[in-house]
Amino acid sequence: MQTQAAFAFIFASSAALALKLCRRKSKNAQRKEKKSKHIILFKDFSPAYEEAFCLKGIKVKFERILDFKRTNSKCLRFALQKPNNYSGIILTSPRAASCLVDATNKNSKQSVDDRFCDDWKSKKIYLVGEVSWSMLSKNGFLSLHGGSNAPKSADLCKIIEDTQSGSIAFPLLYLCGNTRRNTVSQHLKDKGIGFRELVVYESARTCRKIDIQFCGVTYLVFFSPLGVKIIGKSGLRIERLLNGHDVSNSKVVFAAIGPTTAKAIHDRWGNNVHVIVPKSPNPSGLAHAIYSHLHAS
Repeated sequence: MQTQAAFAFIFASSAALALKLCRRKSKNAQRKEKKSKHIILFKDFSPAYEEAFCLKGIKVKFERILDFKRTNSKCLRFALQKPNNYSGIILTSPRAASCLVDATNKNSKQSVDDRFCDDWKSKKIYLVGEVSWSMLSKNGFLSLHGGSNAPKSADLCKIIEDTQSGSIAFPLLYLCGNTRRNTVSQHLKDKGIGFRELVVYESARTCRKIDIQFCGVTYLVFFSPLGVKIIGKSGLRIERLLNGHDVSNSKVVFAAIGPTTAKAIHDRWGNNVHVIVPKSPNPSGLAHAIYSHLHAS
């Protein structure tokens, strides 16, 4: 046990040192870069994103524009206490995945009974993106479908259709947020696949004042259509910057985590604006896409 503890301590210390050196490298790289380029990520602080950009020598600023709160916790517990009533679960966001993990964590006070936790962890879980896949894999879920093979909801729909259509007697439990799009629900209805939709979290504009100082070239990185909508109505002078009418002569560059958010940017600010979209919708993919644009411009 002492040996294991020693190895764990060494590993943690090495990881902390690596990140510290990475941040130092990032600061040095920033001095060499033009000081007038700023990257703003419209999301909560994320160690994974900070590290991904840090490894590219890029310093980023996190700007939280959404507040989240969980809802229908009792309804979720009630549903999870009846695993035999469902053939599996659909998750299209990390926040929904987090709700499921907490509700089936045997060490959590909010968890359902242990026997139900074990039942759910052997059922099929359909999910979008690598973040949710990693979260559930680490928490003992054994039958995961989608992940990196389903970076978008439309990709997940195809996987569900291929594995479930015409073969299930019980519906799927679809855990989602209050601002979800109808991509999944409409596809399932069209294909005759039964499901029950349950909103487990709500998102709304943060009460904090959104104050961005535009200077030089500012990269605005969005992670959801709702984020685009909020910034579009925030009173920031983005339109003036895009039209070149701002006295500061600053410029704006857009980036989006995926095509759905990129479409929202085009819908809000026009199809003629360029939007950086990473090939892989994850921290390293986004960091690489912006790094490439920085060094190509």
